[in-house]
Amino acid sequence: MRTIKLLVPGFVVLAFALGVYAVPKATDVPRLVKRLKEGDAKTREAAAKELGRIGMIKVSFVKAAIPALLEAAKDKDDNVRMAALTALGQVNPPADKMVPVLIDGLRSPNDRVKAAAATGLGYFGPRARKEAEEAVKELMKLDAELRALDKDAQKKRRNLIRAVRDSLNAIRKR
Repeated sequence: MRTIKLLVPGFVVLAFALGVYAVPKATDVPRLVKRLKEGDAKTREAAAKELGRIGMIKVSFVKAAIPALLEAAKDKDDNVRMAALTALGQVNPPADKMVPVLIDGLRSPNDRVKAAAATGLGYFGPRARKEAEEAVKELMKLDAELRALDKDAQKKRRNLIRAVRDSLNAIRKR
C-alpha cells in the first residue's frame, strides 16, 4: 500500500495514492495459498506476509490457509520460513499444530528465523504459558543462552535478543 502524507498544521492526513484501500476478501486466500505452495521464494514470502496481514484483519478468512503456512514454515528458504512463522502468529492457529513448528524455528541456525519464531510465539500473548508451554520453555532457554553471551556477541545479535525479550514480555502480560 502506498500512502502520501500531507502535513497540515497540527494534523497528519493520510491519503491513499491509488484511491481506495483494497479490503481483503475470503476469495483472495486460495490464490495466495497457491502462490505459497508453487511460486518462487519471493512469491512464497509475499504470499505468507499477505496471509498474515489478512489474518490480522479477519482470521476466519485464512483458517483454510493454516496447513499451507505450517508447511511454508519448514521451507528451505529462510525468508519464506520467517514470513510463514510470523504469519502463523498473526492468524492464530491451534496451538497443538503451531508449537512444533515454533520450536523448530527457535532451534534454527539462522537468527532471523529464530526471531520470527519468537515473534510468532509472542502473538499468543499470555495464553502461550498454557497452550504453548514447550515453545515458551524453548524461548526461555534461548533467552538464557543470549544473556550468557559477552557484550560484543550480544551487539551482533541484538535483533534476535529484542525479538526474544518482546515475545517473553507479551507472554508475561496479564
